[in-house]
Amino acid sequence: MKYCPQCGVELNIQGRFCWQCGAPLPAADLTAIGIDPQGDLEQQITAGFFKVLKKNIEEEQDPEKWQAFSERVYDSGFRDFLQRRVGQVAAKIQSGQGGPSQSKLITELWENLSDHFVISFCPDLCQTVFPEKLLRYLEEDWKHVDLYRMAMDYLDLAAEPVPHYTDFLAMPVEKLKNAGKTFLKPDKGERIFLIVDLSILGSCQEGFAVTEKGLYWKAQLNRAHRVTFIGLNNLQKEREWITINGHFFNAGPSLNIKMLKLLKRIKRFLD
Repeated sequence: MKYCPQCGVELNIQGRFCWQCGAPLPAADLTAIGIDPQGDLEQQITAGFFKVLKKNIEEEQDPEKWQAFSERVYDSGFRDFLQRRVGQVAAKIQSGQGGPSQSKLITELWENLSDHFVISFCPDLCQTVFPEKLLRYLEEDWKHVDLYRMAMDYLDLAAEPVPHYTDFLAMPVEKLKNAGKTFLKPDKGERIFLIVDLSILGSCQEGFAVTEKGLYWKAQLNRAHRVTFIGLNNLQKEREWITINGHFFNAGPSLNIKMLKLLKRIKRFLD
């Protein structure tokens, strides 16, 4: 038996909208992320959070410390915050206020809770430490995001042992020319935020650049690549590198994870 979360009328199990009040129905949307809309929503959302947290820990931190991270959920004040936020979202969905994309509401909750927990409660367990200023981007509206500031905050280049430039008048001219010849070919008028030199001899023939539109990069012995933010579709952590839309990217263990984190957050904003 299936009922409309808005008006409570009995529904056709195959329907996409309530025949009486017209409210969009969440079943197919929620089922796509493993949620049974007729089951215990709070229990399912909480279980989903732990799956996402485990995946993120295994991808971004030391997988051997998963047990310590999971225990920290219960040993810290985060458990109460988790229960409160899960309850709020479950109530929103049950009352029919979640909108047509209720699955996105839940997946955003999972990712935001995971980031909030790791950043605020677990810096001592992290091998890649994310600064607390990233928390501002968890609930931010994309149209209000300062993309330059976001890139700088996520990459936290001051903590990385690589030459990087944001003032291109102060950047050695030869390096800037080399970057332009080998990998940085922006559109006319495209604003460049930063350039990172990853070349062995400091020539900037290999490296990456972040612009207002996307990411440009070239790894040693690989051809140059460009991926726009709106074109992001596949971001993966491999062994000692990451792949961006299937293309190899390697800026070192810490920067790889920071770049992956940045691009995933941008992708979630734009999805």
